[in-house]
Order: sequence, then C-alpha cells, then structure tokens
Amino acid sequence: MIQLGTGTPTEAREAATLFDELGAAYLDGAIMDFPEQVGTPDCQVLVSGDPAVFEECAWVLDAFGGDIRYLGQDPAASAVVNAAALAFLYAASHAFLGAAAMCDVSGAPLGTFVDVVGKFTAQMRPLFGEYVEMITERSYDSRNLRLATGADNLEAIIEFGRRAGVETGLFESALRDFRAAADLDKGVNLAATFEVLRPPDS
Repeated sequence: MIQLGTGTPTEAREAATLFDELGAAYLDGAIMDFPEQVGTPDCQVLVSGDPAVFEECAWVLDAFGGDIRYLGQDPAASAVVNAAALAFLYAASHAFLGAAAMCDVSGAPLGTFVDVVGKFTAQMRPLFGEYVEMITERSYDSRNLRLATGADNLEAIIEFGRRAGVETGLFESALRDFRAAADLDKGVNLAATFEVLRPPDS
C-alpha cells in the first residue's frame, strides 16, 4: 500500500500499524505539486517507511515524478514535511495577499509590487539555508536580517495597514514573536524567532 494523500503524522503511523497487522507492506507519502505536474520530471514526491519496501516500489513511484525523496524509516516523516511545507505555503500566500491589499487600497500598482516581491523571493532560498545553519548551531549572531530592524519595520507596516483599513493580524502576530525573541537575548538575527516558535527543551 502506497498512500500519497495529505494526512497527519498520527494518521500515517496508525495506517502503518494497521497494514502491518494485516500483513501488508506500507509506505506513506505526499505529492508536492499540482495535479497537472504529476508524472513530469519536476514533480516532487515525498515517501517514508520501510527502506526495503521503498526500493521494491521505486518503479511505481517513478511514474509519479522525477524527484522522489525518501525520508527514512518513520512512516510519519513525509506527513511532517508535507504539513510544514503547506504551512509555509499558506502563511506566505496570506502575507502576500495582505500586502497586496495595502497596495490596492492605496492605489499603488500591483504589477510593480509583484516585481519587487519577486526579487525578495529569489533571495529567500539561500536565506533559508542560512537560517538552517543558525538553527543547527543555535547561534543567531548574523546581522544580515536583524530582529530589531524587523520589529521597527513591522510596527510601521501595522500602523500603515490600520490607517488603510487592512487586516493586520498576521503582521501583529509576527511582531509579537519578534519582540519575544529579542527578550530571549539569544542573538540579533531574525532566525532567533525560531526559539520562540519551537517547544522549549524538545
């Protein structure tokens, strides 16, 4: 059984246990692209579970896409990464739409806004790599993107958004986390917010 629908980590582990009791091999996974991309070389599929079963079923998985990512023995690993990726997708979309609303109500050209955001987007992947390095080392001393600057900028953004009548709850939540991270005094980089978002001592 190869399960490639979106589900929770708990459901993945329960399904693995159920199929094991039934004497069937089980892999859990997730397709990380839109339906029209399935079967193309660029389509990415996450898979987790018994490595021997993964090897046996590789020929089936290859039909779904050219970027098959095996995440290890834990059947829930794919569901965890899928959930995290979707959380990023929806949060980023929410932020984009809120920012677009600020431009729209102010009469600023949305096309130019998209071009400017596109420049930021191109810079995000290497930035995320830097974040992962800082998180791994638990050292947030890089000054490329400072917490204090981020908090100051968000304060101004929220004030502008409120005056424009735009919903600012997402940005207010980010500001609270930035301030909490600054209070922890674990580093000056925005990545220190990770320490606020994760459970302590886990």
